[in-house]
Amino acid sequence: MSSSAASGPWRVSAYIPCYNNARTIGLAIQGIRNQTHPVDELFVMDDGSTDNSAAIAESLGVRVIRMGANQGRGAVRARAMEAACNEFVLCGDATNQLSPTFLQDGLKYFSDEKVLAVFGRCHDRNPRGVVDRWRARHLYKQDIPQEISNRGSFSTFGAIARKSAVLKVGNYDRRLRHGEDYELGNRLREVGDVIADPGMEIQPVIHNTLFQVMERFARWNRAMISTYDLNTFIQSHIVAWKILIPRDLEKRDWLAALISASSPYFSLAYADKRSLSFTAKSFRKKTDATTDQSLN
Repeated sequence: MSSSAASGPWRVSAYIPCYNNARTIGLAIQGIRNQTHPVDELFVMDDGSTDNSAAIAESLGVRVIRMGANQGRGAVRARAMEAACNEFVLCGDATNQLSPTFLQDGLKYFSDEKVLAVFGRCHDRNPRGVVDRWRARHLYKQDIPQEISNRGSFSTFGAIARKSAVLKVGNYDRRLRHGEDYELGNRLREVGDVIADPGMEIQPVIHNTLFQVMERFARWNRAMISTYDLNTFIQSHIVAWKILIPRDLEKRDWLAALISASSPYFSLAYADKRSLSFTAKSFRKKTDATTDQSLN
């Protein structure tokens, strides 16, 4: 896209996964084009959108790779890493806009060959209403001071990765529809460093509904658990009453506290059906075993 980037050592490919994001895909593209370090390649991964997302991207001069039927985040990101022409790959998101210096700030870490990926932090500077406030406080955790670290959970709503390193560890797991970045990050950390820099800012460009935010909250947490059982449900209540609600009350945000109190039930509603089925079978086995012991 830009000859200025080609003359330097950091040639960068950028991609944006997209699924029915016609309202925001243009802003996401603009955010990448506004980078102070230009990218050499930009393409959109369309994951079976039924709106005009792909047409909007193409009208803006962006190449679109169509996945056909919807295949999920793991498959989309794996295909994008394979399609990228350059070693450094900027991973975007169709509902976020990267700060203009995001790429410039992130690339400096790659002078250390041990660094395999770098990612930033979402920060909503204009929360509008209780749902936006809850999202900013509990999803993005933007009220909690954070420092540069190589211990955070890898998140690809704004990230830069070495293509060779991602492919070497096996690429994104195509089977995963959520938690694909978390799972890849664990494998990358086994062979190198993954840096979280909260100063690399990502601005959301969409105002979610309550159900959208709670689905994302459940999905992000679900990446760290294999099954959703009774213990998980109890733990989600403990988190709500010991962590989430006190933070809301500290801000005198009573409506947000009500959302926090209901969060365990949303997590249950959005739990993976296969994990719930497995848990139900396990629960029946435990119950039957207990019954047999009592009869004996």
